[in-house]
Amino acid sequence: MVFVAAVLTPLLGSLSLAEETPLKLTLQSALELFRRQNLLLVAERFQVEASRADVLTAKLFPNPQLSMNGTFIDPRSPELAGSQFAARLDFLIETAGKRKFRREGAEAGVRAAEERFLDVTRQLVKEVKETFYEIVLAQEHLNLAQENLKRFEEILRVNTLRFERGGISEAELIKTRLQKLDFENDVIAATLEIQSAKNHLQGLLALSPSQEIETIGSLSQRPELPSLKNLQEQALIYRPDFLSQQEQLRQNESQLKLAKAQRVPDVTVGAEYDTLAPDYHPAVGGGISIPIPLFNRNQGEIQKANQLISASQALLDQLRQQILLEVARAYYESTQNLSLVMAFENGLLKDAQEVREIAENAYQKGGTTILDLLDAERTFNTTRLSYAQALFDTQRGVMNLEGAVGKELQ
Repeated sequence: MVFVAAVLTPLLGSLSLAEETPLKLTLQSALELFRRQNLLLVAERFQVEASRADVLTAKLFPNPQLSMNGTFIDPRSPELAGSQFAARLDFLIETAGKRKFRREGAEAGVRAAEERFLDVTRQLVKEVKETFYEIVLAQEHLNLAQENLKRFEEILRVNTLRFERGGISEAELIKTRLQKLDFENDVIAATLEIQSAKNHLQGLLALSPSQEIETIGSLSQRPELPSLKNLQEQALIYRPDFLSQQEQLRQNESQLKLAKAQRVPDVTVGAEYDTLAPDYHPAVGGGISIPIPLFNRNQGEIQKANQLISASQALLDQLRQQILLEVARAYYESTQNLSLVMAFENGLLKDAQEVREIAENAYQKGGTTILDLLDAERTFNTTRLSYAQALFDTQRGVMNLEGAVGKELQ
């Protein structure tokens, strides 16, 4: 009950309060909140606790068995002459380490459940991070759209005056209005994009839909990447699904040991107390019972356990290969995305900015048409959006790499 209270108290508290003040979240604080409150993690924690009950069961000794008898020769005879009363207590003694092997298998099952919990956490952490950065990316889109809208509102104001004075045609004024409308639509689309990502994050953090959130973060942070070989070695140490499969193999090996131990018969030891009417003189006795393994020597369970071990080993080998490939793919994805970001930062962004400024200056002086200005504007916007997307893809590549390795990269 203490565990249940510890898990559910902060969760219920957060769901019951509808905060009017926006909840400001960094990536780190979002992850901390996620680990405390995510409902899937809460359920997985209970699964781990449930698996511990198997260890408790495996440690228990068999219960003794009490049996009592009464044999009445003739219930109508005086003093029930010749009748017999008996009580017997039997104990089952398990041999060949069966209890030990059951306990080993149950403990391996607990470790496997713990690793499965960590694997669910690994996958959901990646989803939280990606959703967080989706909000940051959408905010970049909104900032760019608002900046463009503000600039074209000024251009439209100037062009309206120029049209009234006969400086430009009505068609050119209409094109300016249409471009301003496009930027208004961009603002709306970016706002909806932000809200959709925020709703997703609210679900992952188990927050009330009425709880407004603000993200504080940047797409420009980049960790140093170790070598591919180093990352692959770390993955085989930290990946929880790989560790869980190893524990599953150990559990199957314990099952094989138990199946082989079942060939050795258990011993039942009993003690008996008898009385005989009418004198009721007590008599005590004892006995031992051992099944003879003449036909059933647990051949089927031994064969089954052997096959399960072979299957677990094959799955472990397959998972090892899959993990190494995942790490390699995520590593090359991260390096390629980083190269693209560097290309933008080393000249493409500056070139697009200069082209737009030149077109604006020329248009204001009457040296170019509105089409040239709009073309330069589209080029600049495409470049800015592509740069923001490249930053996001770089972060997502790092997230994929962290997920493939099973640990965060410093």
